[in-house]
Amino acid sequence: YPSDAFVAGSVGTVNLIAGKIEENSSGQASFFSAVTGAVALSDRLHRPTVGPALACFRPSSVQLAPYDHSVASSADRIVMSGRIHGSEFRGQYVRYSVEVAGDTVVCDLPHRKAALAMPVGSEVLLGVEISQIRFMNA
Repeated sequence: YPSDAFVAGSVGTVNLIAGKIEENSSGQASFFSAVTGAVALSDRLHRPTVGPALACFRPSSVQLAPYDHSVASSADRIVMSGRIHGSEFRGQYVRYSVEVAGDTVVCDLPHRKAALAMPVGSEVLLGVEISQIRFMNA
């Protein structure tokens, strides 16, 4: 649980998505951004305060699938749609840069023989388990 964006980025590549934390009248907090949409926050211990916030997650925690593949949102996973605008072979994995709602999300997929390679320009779905996202005040 890094305390801020500097600490999160100091141990490797990280996706930082700007948004805000809002709380309803019953005390339920949610993170809102154009990239992630609304994400309900259930972890009271590590929940940031109301106001500007960041969602932080590692590229290796992102699942990537072709746009026509069935990847569903659920209470424990967010799904985002985007378009690949870059890819780089890095030996054990391929790093994809995906444009999502005007922001860039980095995704690292293991490189395996016969693995699906997705070309630049492909429309894709990205999934991230909420347990892999750290929310922090901006």
